[in-house]
Amino acid sequence: MGKGSIYLWALVAAIPSAALAIFAASRTSGFKGSMIAPFAGVTPTWSVIGHALAYGVLATGFPEELLFRGLIAGALFRKLSFGKANAVQAFIFLMPHLLILLVAPDLWYLEISAFALGLVLGWLRQTSGSILPGIIVHAAGNVAGALAVLNWKRFL
Repeated sequence: MGKGSIYLWALVAAIPSAALAIFAASRTSGFKGSMIAPFAGVTPTWSVIGHALAYGVLATGFPEELLFRGLIAGALFRKLSFGKANAVQAFIFLMPHLLILLVAPDLWYLEISAFALGLVLGWLRQTSGSILPGIIVHAAGNVAGALAVLNWKRFL
């Protein structure tokens, strides 16, 4: 598979990532400590939209991909078969996401999607040799979630 086509796959994977984030955002944004709670009900401005982009890319997408796919998956892919390494890194990625269940047990389906997303992001990392495609997918979901809870009615 050519290097350029992996970015097409990343864009394809970004669509369900964003859609799930939009769906889940209304159910998680009200929780104190939720990553997107600061955006809930805020009237969108270019500054707020810029903050949502910075949150999705710089505060979550990049550092999480650097840790989970760059450091952890990179080490595992050198030691284990792809299947085992990818499953282990996806499971490790799932662990901090389990904290959601402490405040919202009814969001159990997010745990399944976090694990599945970890598998996809691991495949993107191994196939491309880079964390950039994963950052695109990861950031798309996080930015979409933040933008989804803004008070767009006051903006339009």
